[in-house]
Parts: sequence; C-alpha cells; structure tokens
Amino acid sequence: MPKVKLPQPIGVRIEAARAYGISGTELTEILRSGDFNRLKNAVLDDWTWDSLFEYAASRREECEEAILHGYSFTFITIRGLKTYLKYRFGLVEDQDFSSSEYGVEQLRLNQEELVQLRETIPDVHWHIVVRENVAVEGKSTVDIVLKSPGLTTF
Repeated sequence: MPKVKLPQPIGVRIEAARAYGISGTELTEILRSGDFNRLKNAVLDDWTWDSLFEYAASRREECEEAILHGYSFTFITIRGLKTYLKYRFGLVEDQDFSSSEYGVEQLRLNQEELVQLRETIPDVHWHIVVRENVAVEGKSTVDIVLKSPGLTTF
C-alpha cells in the first residue's frame, strides 16, 4: 500500500511532536480530542501547531495513517529537508552534515534511517546517493541532492 502523501509543514510538525517525546498513538489521541494543550510546551522553532490541527480536522483518517504507518512528502524544500533531519533523526547542520543550496552532504545514517529517508523524501525531486555503504559504525555516508537545481525554494 502506498504511503500517505503529506505537505512539508504537516510532516515536519509530526516529526517535531515525536522528537518532543509524543508517541504516534498519543499524537492521534491529541488530534482526535482537540486537547492541544498537551502540545503547547513543545518547542517548534518559531511556528505554531495550528496547521497540523487544521489539516487533521479536515483529513483525520489520512493524518492518522501517516502518523501511525508512515508517509512521504509531496514536496520538500532544502530548508524543510534540514528541519526534517533535525526532528526525525536529531541531526544538526554543520555538525552532522553540511549543506548547500542544492542539498545536504556527508549525512551519516544507519540502514533503518536510510530506509526511512528513502520512503519519506520524494525521489521525483531528490537524488539520495549512498557514497559509502556501512563503512563506519554501521552507518552509510549519504548525500541528498536536488534533481533540478531550479527548485531551490527555501
């Protein structure tokens, strides 16, 4: 069964909630109940949770499927990609990977993380290149590069 496709702001907020320690089941309960106070202390850079709540209200089943069983982005910008890496894998730019206007480089991921990345990042827009496969500490060195440099929307 194909993964649910989500807009970047929704997927990133789901990952931010997970990074804050909220399980998928708990997040679906929050969205169903409308008890958004359970998320109010979760820090999301400079954004709010409003877009996630609005999206979930209009597409509850789709949103729950994405939270519980995975999703792929419809499109993700370079900035969105870096934010996704931060929340999903706990990676920090200039510490865990380098970036340019065309993507990210020298990202170190284990096999499970690499599978997650491939399932989530749309391959219509991005090349995921494994430069060094499982060489150090069971991790691969990965680059994620835009297929069309004209899509450098930040």
